[in-house]
Amino acid sequence: NMRDRYGYFEGDVVARWLRHHGPDRIMELVEPFAYVDPSGRVWRAPALSRVDGASIPGALWEEVGPPFVGDYRRATVVHDVACQRKTEESETVHRMFYDAMRCDGVGFAKATLMYRAVKHFGPSWSLATGGLSSPEVFTVSMESLRRAVRRATAELDEDTPLDELDQRIDALLYHERSQPGVAEDMGKKRQRVRTANVRSQTDGNRSNPMTDDPKV
Repeated sequence: NMRDRYGYFEGDVVARWLRHHGPDRIMELVEPFAYVDPSGRVWRAPALSRVDGASIPGALWEEVGPPFVGDYRRATVVHDVACQRKTEESETVHRMFYDAMRCDGVGFAKATLMYRAVKHFGPSWSLATGGLSSPEVFTVSMESLRRAVRRATAELDEDTPLDELDQRIDALLYHERSQPGVAEDMGKKRQRVRTANVRSQTDGNRSNPMTDDPKV
């Protein structure tokens, strides 16, 4: 059943919107909330956690809409908190985001696109090195990723293991990058993605409102 395949949520997202410098996008959780993944691991979002959807790359907003407006809202909350806490590798956190989205009712193709966009353009870090690592923005464009995901999800069914799905998407991206004429267009496309991501981060973090006191 769906619970065995994609896990389940514990509690409801109860939060209050904060007023702060820049667009008021930050929520503070009033009650604890959690997601339990298919392996039984509990991903907790404690009360007083602040989330703003910043773990979702700005380049993706044109495709699926801004954070907290779709079926992926609860998944975004636990993903935001996990990206802030960094107690697991970023790859593990992003895979959790995929399962949480499917648990929340997001369709196969859309969840795959969001997962891969976060993996390529979202927060990235390594516990082994103890620091941030650069997201894979220099190796793929959003346009190429969209095409690869569309083809892969058309070829494979919803029961396909995520590792196999990743491998197919990677193969499609590699094939496209190897085609004549593709490399010349990549620089401009990467710059657009970088600009969109910087803009989304700047809009919500002009004065570090995740830690600053909100306006009265």
